[in-house]
Amino acid sequence: MRITALAAAGVLAIVGVLVPLLRWLSRSYTITTRRIVIRSGFLVRTRQELLHSRGYDVTVRRSGGQLLGKSGDILVNTGLDAPVRLRDVPHAALVQEALQDLMERSLNPVAARRQQERSLRQSGELGRRGDEPDWHPGNWPQQD
Repeated sequence: MRITALAAAGVLAIVGVLVPLLRWLSRSYTITTRRIVIRSGFLVRTRQELLHSRGYDVTVRRSGGQLLGKSGDILVNTGLDAPVRLRDVPHAALVQEALQDLMERSLNPVAARRQQERSLRQSGELGRRGDEPDWHPGNWPQQD
């Protein structure tokens, strides 16, 4: 009976501790000035890149345990697929601010124009005939 209980406790320890630890160790995030590189997988490695110049939405989610350690899950929504989740990122609020700053700095004039058009359409200021702005390079927002 004791051997069965010890075996069950060993299996629970492996499943409850070792598997999540290996999953956490098999995932890495690299944030550069141009992109976010996400590598994941244990036996099959996957690499995904998100360019800052494409623009995205950054959201931080925190569970109860993550609130204590100032960590959190960062959701990066590109608007195309399901949001990319960066799990258990330390100092998640700081990383969110850094990602937003990097995205703003790397917007090229065409992307800035598209983003401005999209926000004008959503607000209702653009889309009525005859009042659309004249978009030529002289009117594009300037980068700092």
